[in-house]
Amino acid sequence: MPSLTVPNKSVDFSNSENPPTRKRQAFAVVILLVLAGALIYHWRAGLWEQLLLFIQPDFKVVAIDLQNKNMTLSRTGETLLVDCEDVCNTFKVGKKYSVIDRDGVLEFKRGRQKLELPILEQHLEFEKMPGGRG
Repeated sequence: MPSLTVPNKSVDFSNSENPPTRKRQAFAVVILLVLAGALIYHWRAGLWEQLLLFIQPDFKVVAIDLQNKNMTLSRTGETLLVDCEDVCNTFKVGKKYSVIDRDGVLEFKRGRQKLELPILEQHLEFEKMPGGRG
């Protein structure tokens, strides 16, 4: 039986890069740049607020007091009394509205107009667990 011998060839990789690795690195850099650009655009275009409105549950108008110019809004575990001044007629009892809570002020968008409703009172209800927990 004949034996097969392979000559010992040494290859020097010190001066050359592996092309597939370089392509992967370039692809990763491009992906990171695209993601960074998308995040910056997302932040600047106000899409962050749209995402918040989509995620947060809407507030339902429970009552409107035209004499005192305030209204009561509620959602799961939370009830708010807000000052509605001249925009009380914009809202209807029983209807739900998407608003953003901004440090003591609810911001409501109507078309291109932003209405700010100062929070007068806030009541949080916690779910009660049997056995004294919660």
